[in-house]
Amino acid sequence: VIEALIQPKAGVLEFERIWCKSNKSQAICMSWSDAMSSLAIGFDSGQFEILTVDTQNPLSYKETFTSTRHKSRVMGIWIDGMRNLCYTISEDKTLKVTDLKVRELIADIVVTSTKLTCLEIDSENKTAFIADRGGQIHIYDLIPLKPSFVQIITTPSKGSLRGLYICNHQQLLFASCYDDGMIHGYKLNGNGSKVN
Repeated sequence: VIEALIQPKAGVLEFERIWCKSNKSQAICMSWSDAMSSLAIGFDSGQFEILTVDTQNPLSYKETFTSTRHKSRVMGIWIDGMRNLCYTISEDKTLKVTDLKVRELIADIVVTSTKLTCLEIDSENKTAFIADRGGQIHIYDLIPLKPSFVQIITTPSKGSLRGLYICNHQQLLFASCYDDGMIHGYKLNGNGSKVN
């Protein structure tokens, strides 16, 4: 369900549902690209879908791409609208990159032997932070078409990291663990990828 904010009044938010799309599988994660006016949705089935919304008439959308790239639940998705690339991670332990223009898979990387849980992108520095069920954060450089490994952060938590957040202004990375309730904070260096 997507809802649009209409005619906000001081202190009051009003919403109107503009459309609803049903699917056979649970929607797990989403990402929006302003450059493409597109919404990417990752599903429990391993499928992902791209919907393009008409910005002049947000009452309509069209399905522009659907693909089953993963063998298991898609846990994170991000669209690089400037390069027409879609990045997905899954419980199948892989990071995949799909070229939306030519509709082909251009990178298929086994990140770890543990299920992946969360994807956070530093879009300014084109860096991916990928969390797993073993308490690690895997960092990849997204500048090359096939993402290149940078480093791993091993947190004190041994369970599932389920939340990641990057603050570019302060150069901070935060991770939360589902199993032990711990929150971890890390200082990043100037390029947004290496951890001090």
